[in-house]
Amino acid sequence: MRFAVLEQQAFTGGGGAASNNALLLTNAAQQKHLFEADLDQAVHLLHQALCANPYYVPAWLALAVVRSDQGQTGKSAKIIDYVHYLTRDIKRWRWDKVLVAYQLGRTRLLPTELSYIIAEIKGKPRRDALQLAFTIWPQPRELLDNIGVESIIHLFTHATAHNLPDQARYFWAVIEEQAIEYKREDLLRCIDMLMRNSEIPAAARIWRTHLSPEQLLYNGDFSAPFMQKAFGWRKALHKSVEQRVESIAANSEVQTLHLRFKGWDNISYHHLSQIVPLTGGQHYQLRALVKTDKLTTDQRPYLEVYG
Repeated sequence: MRFAVLEQQAFTGGGGAASNNALLLTNAAQQKHLFEADLDQAVHLLHQALCANPYYVPAWLALAVVRSDQGQTGKSAKIIDYVHYLTRDIKRWRWDKVLVAYQLGRTRLLPTELSYIIAEIKGKPRRDALQLAFTIWPQPRELLDNIGVESIIHLFTHATAHNLPDQARYFWAVIEEQAIEYKREDLLRCIDMLMRNSEIPAAARIWRTHLSPEQLLYNGDFSAPFMQKAFGWRKALHKSVEQRVESIAANSEVQTLHLRFKGWDNISYHHLSQIVPLTGGQHYQLRALVKTDKLTTDQRPYLEVYG
């Protein structure tokens, strides 16, 4: 057990003086390599680092890069393979290994490694891995084949967040077809993104199928919170206006949006809007109840409907 603990400390860089020496020597080697172009001295320092700590992965990765720059691609490839062996089934150093493998053209490692990072490692490594995967495989089918359907939700949310409507629609079709569990908020963000990109028919189909199959005007009684996205209510804010949703009467389930103008300024205020997906060539009727009190302006509230 003591030997195993010492080995683990060495591997993670917490093994005392030897690990500290490996870190310092690796940093010095990278200075020689990147800023002085002294490849021989860089190799010498990295050999010293690996003598101090044979498990120090950053030193192995740095040595792979230097050997590649020296034209020794065979040695560089063997080093990458050895690092791949050292880091199998663990999270530490996976992203660093991916970057070096990508830099040196060792692309056969990328599907497995990027798939692992996206599925297992949260935060910045996952975001970086997704960005690299979308760069390497811009076509959504190829991307899904390499990363795997188990990470499709991550692919879907990344495409949505980065304004990629074609990829988002492809991944959503797979999610639908295979009945994969998703978060409602992720779907709303996707619909909103499609609308911003004028993909209204696609957005409307998803909305009508999964979120609002019956109501033309969504949340017409204000019983649910305003979405501020997709085909829900979008409420504007203004410092000269107080607004709140409240019951019309005690014990009433009917809600109303109450606006109170403070009277500080004469304002142009578009307070509430909703985009409604409709089928062309049909007749529709919009009904609403509006009540005003103590308005001193001649510009009364009005409804505007346009297509």
